[in-house]
Amino acid sequence: PVQVALPESYDLSTGKPIRKCLFFPDRVESTPNHPEAGKETLKTIEVFLKYLDSTRVSLDICVFAITDDRITRRILDAHQHRGVRVRIVTDDEQSKSQGADVVELRAAGVPVVMDRSASDHMHHKFAVLDGKVLMNGSFNWTKHASEANCENVMITNDRHFVEEFSGCFNQLWKQFGGA
Repeated sequence: PVQVALPESYDLSTGKPIRKCLFFPDRVESTPNHPEAGKETLKTIEVFLKYLDSTRVSLDICVFAITDDRITRRILDAHQHRGVRVRIVTDDEQSKSQGADVVELRAAGVPVVMDRSASDHMHHKFAVLDGKVLMNGSFNWTKHASEANCENVMITNDRHFVEEFSGCFNQLWKQFGGA
């Protein structure tokens, strides 16, 4: 088997509190990105991507839109090269829009389920990483959101919030037909 080098990552299992807020549009982050990270000079999107790169077990994504190819590449890398169990819950109407990456992700074998409503939307924007870290906020996973919109993502390993959002994900996964 081909050995793939792991990307730079954060320790999602740290016993120290993770309390990071990302504010877009993209800028250089000035506060610590992780309790065990040294001094880093990373842009907002780079911190977001580094957290995705940190998954080793599971990545449960519940988002309205995925059109940013940088994010899609990270999801595919986790699924194809690191053996991470990736599952995606998304909006059916948004998945048909120009630039939507859900079809590519599904074609690559990533399990994807969608709501089945023409009038209502699956509008959540969160991810649970390795069952230990929650990323949640207004941020749509689009390039425009990271470069132009006023958006936010809160990153925490607070067990209460991780469990609440994991429960929400699992309920939607079953509701929309996930196996």
